[in-house]
Amino acid sequence: MDSRPVLLIAGCRKYLPYLEAAMKRMRRPGWRVIGLMGDPTLAAPVLNGRGILTVPVEDTYERLPLKLQAAYTWIYENMPAAAGVFKTDEDILYSVSIDEVCGYVVANAPTSDYWGLFVGSCNEAPVSEARIALRFDDKTLRPRHQTAVYCYGAGYWMSRRALGAIATPAARALYAESGLEDVCTGHVLNTAGIFPTKAPFDYIEVARDDKLLRLR
Repeated sequence: MDSRPVLLIAGCRKYLPYLEAAMKRMRRPGWRVIGLMGDPTLAAPVLNGRGILTVPVEDTYERLPLKLQAAYTWIYENMPAAAGVFKTDEDILYSVSIDEVCGYVVANAPTSDYWGLFVGSCNEAPVSEARIALRFDDKTLRPRHQTAVYCYGAGYWMSRRALGAIATPAARALYAESGLEDVCTGHVLNTAGIFPTKAPFDYIEVARDDKLLRLR
C-alpha cells in the first residue's frame, strides 16, 4: 500500500491552470500530489487520472471549509496507509525550496500530528468583512469562525490521527457552519487534544499571473 504522505493543493475550476501548474511544480518522489476542486452536481468524490480530486461541494470560498473536510475525509477513508496530509494552495511559494519542504514533511510525518507554516490563535468572532469583500462571492454574508490555536491555510500538516478527528459527522457539521477552513481545522483538532507547532520556514502568497504559471 502507498504510505507516502499526501500533498493536497486546494484550488478551484476558476483557477484550474494555476492548480495544474502547482501540481507539476510540487511533484516529488517523497509524496503523492492531489489537487482539489468542488462540484455540487456530483454524487460522490471523484479522483481523476490527472490527480485532481473533485468533491460534491460548491466550488466557492464560502464553502471552502466543507470542501476541505470532504477531501480530508475521502483521503482518510480511501488512503489508509498514507501518513497524513500537507495542505496548501496553488498560489503559495515557500522561503525554502520545494525539496526542503518535502523533506521536512517526510521526516516529521511519523512523529508530528499537526504543524504549519504560520501558527496563530483567535477567539470566536465574525469573519473579517475585509476578507469577505476580498474573497467571498456573496458580500452580504457574515459567517463566524470558532476559537482555535490553528495553522494558516497557506500550509499545514495533519497526521492520520488528526485526519481521524476531522473525518466524522460532528466535524462535518462544524465545517459546514464555519467561515474559515484553517480556523475550523484548528478548532476540531484542539477539541481532540491536538495543538500545532510551527515549521522552520515560511510562505509567500503570490499573484496569479503568467510568471506563476511558468514556475518549475
